[in-house]
Amino acid sequence: MRNSQPLSVFEHGQMLDAVRIGVLCVGADLRISVMNPAAKAMLHVKGDPVGKLTLSATHNTELADALRTALAEGTEISSTITVRHNGKDRMYSIRAARLDGEKPADAPVGAYVFIEDITELRRLEQLRTDFAANVSHELKTPLTSIRGFIETLMEDAVDRDAQLRFLGIIQFETERLTRLIDDILSLSSLESGRGEQPPESLNIEPSIIRAISMLRPRAEEKSIALSLHIEEDLYVLGHPDRLQQMVLNIVENAIKYTPEGGNVDVRAYAEAQRVLIDVIDTGIGLAPDQQARLFERFYRVDKGRSRAMGGTGLGLAIVKHITRSMNGDIVVISELGKGSTFRVRMPMEGSGEGETAESDG
Repeated sequence: MRNSQPLSVFEHGQMLDAVRIGVLCVGADLRISVMNPAAKAMLHVKGDPVGKLTLSATHNTELADALRTALAEGTEISSTITVRHNGKDRMYSIRAARLDGEKPADAPVGAYVFIEDITELRRLEQLRTDFAANVSHELKTPLTSIRGFIETLMEDAVDRDAQLRFLGIIQFETERLTRLIDDILSLSSLESGRGEQPPESLNIEPSIIRAISMLRPRAEEKSIALSLHIEEDLYVLGHPDRLQQMVLNIVENAIKYTPEGGNVDVRAYAEAQRVLIDVIDTGIGLAPDQQARLFERFYRVDKGRSRAMGGTGLGLAIVKHITRSMNGDIVVISELGKGSTFRVRMPMEGSGEGETAESDG
């Protein structure tokens, strides 16, 4: 049996170059002896840092303090540091510890620190926290209304007309709760990828026609002209139900924010190996700051009006995830007071772009 041999300095160097965690070693004087490429990239260190003081090379006081404390106290220091570069912050978890001599009586020979990027982890944690808070708020509003009107109905003095009016409000709020729960489940399914079947060759026409047919009565209630123009033989890779849901959400949103007597025009066509779906309305339009946040969960352009119409604030977030799952994207072209165009762009089947769906992270 072959005896194991200690790794050479060269092999140690290769290992440090390969790992994605940042590794930084310093001597007892806090001068850098080792810094792997990952640490240099995370800390934006240029040139050769070996021999330089930690603070001078990294310009990060928190990191230098952690190494100094580890050297002085001999305990492992765990902390989080923030590195700002080009106006953007990234968060890193650090673990610093002392390197002691071979004998207990020896003075410390230095210290090391492991650095791990946790920016995305913290972002996801914040998203989950915000999502939970928003869901709680969105559920509480209709539930409070339902409970209040039920308590009123239980009183003997309520006449028949008032009863019918209160029951109508309870029905409206119950339907909004159902839509909210359905949208939360849809969004959760899209983000996790649970139950998704492999994409199939899909002619977009039937899904779009079904979505428009479902919304035509709503458009007629507001005297909105809802028109549809589809080129023949437009194929993408995807799922018919998801495509229908995407079109349904965009067109429903256009009808909701278009005044009575307006127009909503849906067009599907091919351009440069892509299938484009445009939903053009003559609605209230969007300011630039509104456009930037439009696809965030629970974001509403007009919160009071959207809730009054039974909106959940999740429809366009669902649209964004569906387009990404089909390796596409969605853009908004809008001017306040003059209407909006929502444009979905998806790779045409056979174009070579749609083989790998984009991850949302």
